[in-house]
Amino acid sequence: MNQEQKKYQITSQPAIEPITLSEAREHLRNEGLTADDDYINTLITTARKWVENYTSRALINQTWVQSWDYVPGKAVFEIARNPLVSITSFQYYDENGDSQSYTTYQTDTQSDVAILCPNYNTTFPSVQLGRLNVINLTFVCGYGLTADDVPMDIKHAIKILLAYFYDDNRSGVYMDKTIPVPKIVEYLLTNYRLTGL
Repeated sequence: MNQEQKKYQITSQPAIEPITLSEAREHLRNEGLTADDDYINTLITTARKWVENYTSRALINQTWVQSWDYVPGKAVFEIARNPLVSITSFQYYDENGDSQSYTTYQTDTQSDVAILCPNYNTTFPSVQLGRLNVINLTFVCGYGLTADDVPMDIKHAIKILLAYFYDDNRSGVYMDKTIPVPKIVEYLLTNYRLTGL
């Protein structure tokens, strides 16, 4: 995916986190203590988002909108967050600037990065030239609606990252683009990381 095409944002946050407050407390070995509950809940979300950004995967189902300024090569649309659950809408602006729904597409969810492309022997319609966000895709992605749907090694990576934030990096001194997270976190996520998105 070209740099200029990386236009996507979450529009509906997951309803729950992949690990609960009690699971976090158990991992942090402060069961029964409640003084830090709000802080721990914040760190759970922070750790989950770090993992999602690192892997380009959504954990608990959530809704995203992805936009393109033109039709990509061969009209192959790569989904920016995986795994893909469903397509809510696929719209484009035609040559006259009118909004249209696109429905004659096929979806490949067998690959790590899901793609959409026109059905066999069809082509993507002409779009309005020069218009920003001329194609807009709304989709749901994630492993499922419950924490049990998330792979265990991803959940364990979140716990380790949570402990790192809680115990070792509370000041945020190293919280920059090259945050030196424990290597075991990256190791646990190796098979889940999608590159090039």
